[in-house]
Amino acid sequence: EAKNAAVVHLCAWIVGWIVALVGVSQAVMSNAKVASMDWIRATYGFRLVAEDLSPNLGCFWYFFTEMFDNFRVFFLFAFDYFPVVLCVPVVVRLGADEPVFCMFIARLLCVVFSPYPTLGDAAGYLALLPLFRASLAGVGGFGYLVCAGYVASALLSPIMWRLWIVDRVANANFFFATTLAWMATQSALCVLCVDRVVANTRLA
Repeated sequence: EAKNAAVVHLCAWIVGWIVALVGVSQAVMSNAKVASMDWIRATYGFRLVAEDLSPNLGCFWYFFTEMFDNFRVFFLFAFDYFPVVLCVPVVVRLGADEPVFCMFIARLLCVVFSPYPTLGDAAGYLALLPLFRASLAGVGGFGYLVCAGYVASALLSPIMWRLWIVDRVANANFFFATTLAWMATQSALCVLCVDRVVANTRLA
């Protein structure tokens, strides 16, 4: 009963903050004489339609550049809702016992499948990892591999970008390989965390 109340309280807190921040944004934008749909599309909508295909740490730019326009809407829908689909089993299995961990996984998956991810987005969910130190006990050597993946991706991405865009001695595949490594590292972290938390929940 107490856990269910905590989950409801957390959800109500999140929804309340979202409503409050959107209300404040709407008030500020209306004073600046900006139409409501314009600023909503510019701040939230652009992540759903992925119109800007400038190279970044995500995979959208490469995928949608190589894809036929006829399939664009279908794959946009699939990419945007894939994190939701992946979160459902985690919430069903751990929602009652570990609601904050479920929020961490949801945030992580949203960053993995974001059309415009940044290193700052990763910092947002990595800052929550110390909260689950006890639940993630027994990670072992896999944790070091994940850390090495983060460091290697963060170091290689600007190098590959310069080789491709500035020096023009490489092609898009060099930089795309770095983005794949970035996505694979985050996916490995997600799988590793869920595996350890589920295992420790069973033992408890």
